[in-house]
Amino acid sequence: MKNFILFFLNILSSVEICAYGQVGIETSTPQAMLHINGSLQITGDLSVGGDAKTSGNPGNPGDILVSNGPEKSPSWSKFELPEISLNNTGTVIAVDGNFVIAQQIAVQLSKDFNYTGNSPMAIPNLNTIILDNENTYISDASGNSFTVKDNGTYQIIMNFMLENTVKGTAPVIGLWDNTDNLWVARINDTFNVSETGVSARNQTYTLFTTQKLVNNHSYSFRISHKSPVTIKSLSSGTTGSGNVSMAIVMRLK
Repeated sequence: MKNFILFFLNILSSVEICAYGQVGIETSTPQAMLHINGSLQITGDLSVGGDAKTSGNPGNPGDILVSNGPEKSPSWSKFELPEISLNNTGTVIAVDGNFVIAQQIAVQLSKDFNYTGNSPMAIPNLNTIILDNENTYISDASGNSFTVKDNGTYQIIMNFMLENTVKGTAPVIGLWDNTDNLWVARINDTFNVSETGVSARNQTYTLFTTQKLVNNHSYSFRISHKSPVTIKSLSSGTTGSGNVSMAIVMRLK
């Protein structure tokens, strides 16, 4: 009996009951109806919600506790990730509250292309496919084209090395809308490399932009110029060589 009394007194020494009915454990200034200043161990279920006549909800295995804001009881909720195909390579993004694998296209020029026209032309030989996770990209010796699976905002990167064209002219590279027959985005820097007697005069053109693309149009990577120009597939020098002309499309949202 003595031990029980001592145990009861020990509990009371750590409990503070305020005039407004607030109970504090290990605190003399409870900030809520029950304020525990320390750890809490629950060996049974944890029920939330309910009222004086209705029991709370203990949730289901695997549920997570979600706050519903001030003055509202929390609730149990399922935490579920959408099924994403593990066979689809790409970056996971969140769109409208759902996780999806962003459509991505990354391609390189397989061999040099000599352009001789004066109107926008889909660049041939852009057929070394690094990534095309929706299988919508087509390229051969006559050109290229692709579609997007979903409407959205896409990042477009084009990097092409141009060689041996007329100084002072402005070659154009960019993304073309095949459906509307116009440029979506383009770059047309002036070719400023002087003739110095060396065998090749190279200048790199880079387009970095974001654009809204729609799934009922088709697009292509194009070049346009008033003079002949060569698009190089490789950059080479005393330190080695590597692919330099490429294009990337990636959905952002």
